[in-house]
Amino acid sequence: MNRLFLPLILVGMLFAPLYTETITSPVSGQEQNYSTSAFDILKPTVDCVMDQNFSVTGDCQPNQEGKGLALVGGVGAAAGAAVLALLGFVSIIRRSSAFLTMLAGLAVLGATGWIGYDVYQAGSDAVAQLGWGSYGAGAAGLIASLAGMLGMRSDD
Repeated sequence: MNRLFLPLILVGMLFAPLYTETITSPVSGQEQNYSTSAFDILKPTVDCVMDQNFSVTGDCQPNQEGKGLALVGGVGAAAGAAVLALLGFVSIIRRSSAFLTMLAGLAVLGATGWIGYDVYQAGSDAVAQLGWGSYGAGAAGLIASLAGMLGMRSDD
């Protein structure tokens, strides 16, 4: 059952604010804070998928190239793992679901780590700029990867 819910939790955590950007208005000179979630990064890709165009190039490319592709991989692997978990009554499918859960966890953990590293490199107060979604998605990615590893070795 954890192979069904962990990928869904993983995808759900990506809709939480990952980090906060401070942008200065060119007209007024005032600074404003904007929260960015994975949905903001993946919006072009999600729009293409809704139009049944399953591509990540051209107009469907995520907003932040490398991090966006890592997030696309994590979301795609999590969706595949959740679908396979529904069919998990066959042993080989159960192990495939566990493998995809592990891959999804590792991809999301890597993407959130990359985002955290970029925020840290930008200077200022990095801990205050990281949103709770970064910590939640990182934790969910770690738990999903560990659960996937456990699922590949056990016969539950």
